[in-house]
Order: sequence, then C-alpha cells, then structure tokens
Amino acid sequence: MKLYRRNRKLNNSGFSLVEVLVAIVILAIISLPVLSTFSNAARINNKARRTENANTAINNIIEEAKSMSLDRLAGGNGQYTYQQLGGIDSTTYSVGNKKDASNILYYEGVNKEKFYIKAEFDPSPYTTPADSTVKDNPNNNINSAGISVYADVSADSSLVYRDDNSDNQAVAHFKYYTGEQAFDRSKITKSTSIDVNVTRNTSDASKVLFDQTAVITVTYHYDTVLSYPDYVKTTTLTTNTFEAEEREEDVSGTKQTVYYVSGKIKKNIKNLYVFYTPFDDYISTNKKGTTTTDGTMEVYVNDKINVTYKYPAELTNVRYSDLNVYLLEQEKITQEKNADGSVASAQKYRMLVDHNKVKVTFNTQVMGNLADKAGNKDTAARIYSNIKDWKSSSSSKTEDSMYRLTVTVYYNDSTMSDDSKIATMTSTKIN
Repeated sequence: MKLYRRNRKLNNSGFSLVEVLVAIVILAIISLPVLSTFSNAARINNKARRTENANTAINNIIEEAKSMSLDRLAGGNGQYTYQQLGGIDSTTYSVGNKKDASNILYYEGVNKEKFYIKAEFDPSPYTTPADSTVKDNPNNNINSAGISVYADVSADSSLVYRDDNSDNQAVAHFKYYTGEQAFDRSKITKSTSIDVNVTRNTSDASKVLFDQTAVITVTYHYDTVLSYPDYVKTTTLTTNTFEAEEREEDVSGTKQTVYYVSGKIKKNIKNLYVFYTPFDDYISTNKKGTTTTDGTMEVYVNDKINVTYKYPAELTNVRYSDLNVYLLEQEKITQEKNADGSVASAQKYRMLVDHNKVKVTFNTQVMGNLADKAGNKDTAARIYSNIKDWKSSSSSKTEDSMYRLTVTVYYNDSTMSDDSKIATMTSTKIN
C-alpha cells in the first residue's frame, strides 16, 4: 500500500504594516469616547462628593446655630468657630473648625478638602414694615423665592399648613345657594381654629412616647337673614409620634431621670408653620384705614383666628421647651370695590389681620395681651408672627428675635467669590 502525503504550503505572511496602522486608528476612534466617558464620570463623581461634603457641613452648622444663641455662638461656645465679617454690628460670620496658613477659618471635609463657609443672620424679613422700600420679602410671603423658612417648611422637622384654596371653595359654596346675581362676598366671615395637642402615648412601656397632633378648622359663615349652611374645611396634619429625650439630672441633691420635649431636639416635637392669607377683600366707602408711605391704605379684616396649644403639664418629670407655632400672614392687596364686586377706584388697600382678633390659649390659660401671646406667661409654648403690631414691647420675644439664616459654602477659596460657591441653604433661627 502506498502512502500519499499531500504537501500543503503554510501561509506565514501575517498582517501588513498598513493593516496594523488601520487597526490602531480604528481602536483609537472607538476608545476615545469610552475614555472620555470614564473621565467625565470621575469628574462628576468628584463634584458630587464635594457637594455632598458641603451639604453635610451646612447641615452641621445650621443644626448647631439653631440650638444656641448668636452671642454664645460668636463667643466660642459651640463646636465651630465664628469670626465676624464686616463692622462691629455685622451679623455675617466666617465659620469653620480649622485655620489655613493665612489664619483664615475653613471647614475641613472628610477628604481633607477646604470649605470656606459664610453664615448670615438677617433679621430684616421679620422686622421690615410692609410699607418699607426694602423689597426683600418684607412680609415673609410664601410665594417669594427668598422665603426665610424654606429649609424648615421642607424638612421632616416641621408641621406645615398652607391656607391656599379654601377661600375659593367657600365662595363657590355660597354662590350655589345665593345664585350668582345675589351673592355678596362682604357677608362672609372667616374663622380659623388652630389646635395643637400633645398627649402621652403608652403603646410601648419601655419608652416615654408622645403624640403631637395638629388640626386646622376653617369656618366660613354667610351673614344673612336666610339660613345658609356654613362652609367648613378641616385639615388634620400627620400625627408626630416621638420619644422624649432621657437625661439624668441632679434634682435637689438626688439623681433623677428627666425627660425632655423640645423643638430644638432632633426627632422630637415639631414646629407648626401656618401660612395664612386674609379672606376679606371687600372695601366700602366707610371702611378706611391708615395710608402708608407708598400710597397704599392699610385695612384690618374681619377674619378671626384661635390658636390652642395643649400639652400634659402635670407630668413632673417632663421638661417642655420651644413648643413653637409660626403664624405667618401672607400679603394681600386689593382695590376699593362696590357691593357687586366691581372695582370702584384705583386706590390700593393692604388687607391685614387684626392682632386683637387672634386668640391664643396655652393649655387652659388664655393669653390676653400681645406679650402673653408671645409666650411670657407660658415658658414652654410660644407664638411667633409677622402680624402687624404683634410685637408689643421690647421684652416680648417675637419677630425681632428671628433671623433668616443663610449658610453658603465656597470650595477651596478664602476670598469666597461666586465662582467657587458650591452650596447654599436658607433656614430660620430663633435667638
């Protein structure tokens, strides 16, 4: 048998130089976008990390600033150092926990990054009169972009009620009964009851728990010889169940357990913000007020507000403080109108809540004057308001002790220029 071997010629030619160059070019074209994506991702991650660190610094500073008076903060009693910027009366500070080579304060981030921080304590939104030429949110209007309580009303630490649409609903309700032609808006009176109730929650015997509820009831009454049903809108805010903070204290030489309920303690009792818009916008010739410097006439409305705050004061081992309600009146300007609602003249009127028609009760004690309403008779609960003349005397802790607190963070820039600004937050501080 013969064996046949087929000779095969091997191909050892490989790739040509041109083919290699073409492959390299193609690989480069494909790789560049991928590498650019990785580079952009790294840059975005670094920016996000810096922003997160900056927001952490802001939250830490705001949390401490709210728990301590401005004098104590500036006096070095807090965790952070405050260095005054500007003149002796300035309320703007540089804040930090370290100093750089030029002896300038900065906040050191978790990755040794330098954040230069400015904290501004501005009282003007709570003290500027409505007729002032200052345009920076003089009435603390919720629709203003510069609202001083923005961070608070958006946070979990507060209860918030906005008096937005019930007025229009009430008008529609009474028009249904009277008819469009017979309807007279001036016959409607608006009464608002704000009830805050704090009670012991005994669901867990191992903890000292409390329930905080807030119910706002708005009643509209049509004053006429005919009997029309009132329009009533009730809003119940989400119940806040919290645990009192436990502390061991020396009471009359004996160590005792004391429980604290305070609006300044995290995850404790909450502040209540009520943004209130006056209902009355009917102006007749016999209802005049005081003309202000801008030509607008101030007129008090017939609206009534009742605020009731109850808490179990009989619990001897519980300490209460900063049970705060913020009653913030929103600006409402209208024109003189006829009975049918048509405009009678070009004169503008600013509708104001009359502080005498705001009734405040803490537990069972009625606060008869402005100083009492501001909390002088009840050391635990307090009503803050921008209602005209709410501040009756210098001893009343009302709007002049509230600040719009703005904290701004600049990255690695001791000059604090706008180009280096990476985060800012606005909140409210009570001194």
